[in-house]
Amino acid sequence: MAKQQSKRAPAGSAFCSVWQDLSRNEQSAELYRAPTGQPNETAEQKKCSFKKARYWFRENGFVRLILLLRHSFYNYGFHLVYRDGSPVDEAWFEDNEENILSYAHDGWREWLQLDNTIGLWRKSGNGRLLTKAPEDVDYKDDFGEEVLKFQHGMKREDILKSNLSQAEKARLLKSSEIELRHDDELFDFRVLKRERVGYGLASTGLRPVFLAASGQESLEVSDGLLGFACRNIYEQHQLGHEIKSGTFAGSPRHFIKKATAEAIKKELKGRFGKMLMVTNFDHKVIMGAGLPDPKQFAGSRYDGIFERMFMWAMPLGHILTMKSINPYLPGILQVQAAGERELMGRHLASVINTLKPPKPIKAVWSDRCFQDNRIFADLLKIALQSGPLSQESFLEQLQFNATKERARKKKEGELPDEQVEPRFDSAHGKPQAKAGRPPGRAD
Repeated sequence: MAKQQSKRAPAGSAFCSVWQDLSRNEQSAELYRAPTGQPNETAEQKKCSFKKARYWFRENGFVRLILLLRHSFYNYGFHLVYRDGSPVDEAWFEDNEENILSYAHDGWREWLQLDNTIGLWRKSGNGRLLTKAPEDVDYKDDFGEEVLKFQHGMKREDILKSNLSQAEKARLLKSSEIELRHDDELFDFRVLKRERVGYGLASTGLRPVFLAASGQESLEVSDGLLGFACRNIYEQHQLGHEIKSGTFAGSPRHFIKKATAEAIKKELKGRFGKMLMVTNFDHKVIMGAGLPDPKQFAGSRYDGIFERMFMWAMPLGHILTMKSINPYLPGILQVQAAGERELMGRHLASVINTLKPPKPIKAVWSDRCFQDNRIFADLLKIALQSGPLSQESFLEQLQFNATKERARKKKEGELPDEQVEPRFDSAHGKPQAKAGRPPGRAD
């Protein structure tokens, strides 16, 4: 009986759905309860931490907000160029736009939540670029030789109705499990991980918030239970006193009688607001008897949890919560983004190049989101006017296509002046002598 009880999820646990999934066998339950993050952490323990990371992203508003903001900053201005810096072919990009943007979104999401991104595709070049959940695969890279195993999850009728090639259908029908190496004839994969080569998948970077987030949830649950218990407010009347000495020691003659209690209840029934009450020295009125001390609901109990959350969310957490902006925080965020973009850029390029672009591509992003718009505009203007900055770089920083702008300016040069020049003198606010005349004095 004791053994059966040990397999049950803790009463009131918010992890019930995750616990039930992990507790299907005793080994998984023990792995879930075991401390993780140790140097000898097993692959199964990592899978448990991946599920916890997804749980906290879904259930904790602060964790979700920070990860979504990181995604927005890190992926800001994402676009593709050829390795020589020239723009990619528009026709090729339009044919693969949905596939590329979808994989970039999913790849960043997996990376920020789990510190692992597993890309999968068909070598035939058909179909979507996919990400596989790290908790659903078995991955090894001993001596740098990568092996990926997973259940493909397709039913027989779905395989037969799909647009897969005959060889791909035969492969999926042969077994529900696929084992891949890079020399596979039909499928290939790429793994981006924050772990050394030869040590398997990385542990999730959300581990530091597990303890803080679970502590916050425990406090919220306890506050809810305590608040629920406080629905009933008692007005207690203590009448009579115990006789400890004298002739009547131990006698109940001063104890309250039922008739007296009923009379008091009848007198107070239905009365609210201010009331005049006369009591004897042995009649004590206690309002809210049994209610907890209000300090038990104090918000300061959450301070330690929030501090740990903010340290994990640095610098975004501090930017969101501080009353005055520290000018150094955006710079720190930019440096963080640069490091993450370098890793994700190599991964995205290796995967997207399987879509057979005319020339090898690379992923690039914009840093404008880390800079104050007014200061940035002044710097661009000064650099352009003083000479060091080219017009192409100026347009690039403003996220305009230099080639398109040159073509449009050439086309505008063929139009009459009155269609392209300002009608009013920008310096004096006076109408020009003729529409289209360059700005200046009309006389």
